[in-house]
Amino acid sequence: MVATQTAERESSTTYVCLRRGMFLIALLFPLILWLGGGLIFDLPLQTSMSFYYHTGMRDIFVGVLGTIGTFLFLYRPKSSWENRWLNVAGFSAMGVALFAMNPLGDCRPPDSDSGLALHGTFAAVFFAAIAVVCGWFPARHWVLSYLCAGVMAFCIVVALVYTFILPLISLEWKESLCRGNVVFKLEAAAVWAFCAYWLLKTLEMDQLPLIHRRWRRNTEGAHGPDSGAQAA
Repeated sequence: MVATQTAERESSTTYVCLRRGMFLIALLFPLILWLGGGLIFDLPLQTSMSFYYHTGMRDIFVGVLGTIGTFLFLYRPKSSWENRWLNVAGFSAMGVALFAMNPLGDCRPPDSDSGLALHGTFAAVFFAAIAVVCGWFPARHWVLSYLCAGVMAFCIVVALVYTFILPLISLEWKESLCRGNVVFKLEAAAVWAFCAYWLLKTLEMDQLPLIHRRWRRNTEGAHGPDSGAQAA
């Protein structure tokens, strides 16, 4: 019994630590691209996170997305439907890493646009999948979960509008919007919203062993005297 409880506790601790690591990687991802690109390669903030693929930060971009995608794909929650959506998100994250965006960037001339590429499709599916996870499988603080899902949904809608409207406007307006790094900021906001949701779920899981131990202690304390009296 003791060995079984120890194994369960170690498994639970490992599970929670992996979730914490995933949270930290995703939380720091936009900052690493921005600050790392600026400090190491003297890059300004790019128009989108995806464009860092075409800079010296390519290995970081691909490596982090590959790590996140692999984790989401291998992670096994209790709900089978949550598992399916996380699989979709994980597969899409790896697709974003493997299929680069147009090297001309978000501010490319109108005649160079060729519709929604594989990269953009995978990115849209990734954000949509994690938004579904936040909305359909909320944490106990469900208001915050729905808020996170709402932030991501807003970012997705604006990003899609931005993607489809941007090729239709003049190059002058396009450049003025790109100078504001709109896509990068929306992507970072969506990633951090999911990080907030992931942290809430992780904190809940971290408290479960403690709650379980307290329950067992209280139960044993309640039945202990009775058992002793019956034995006497």
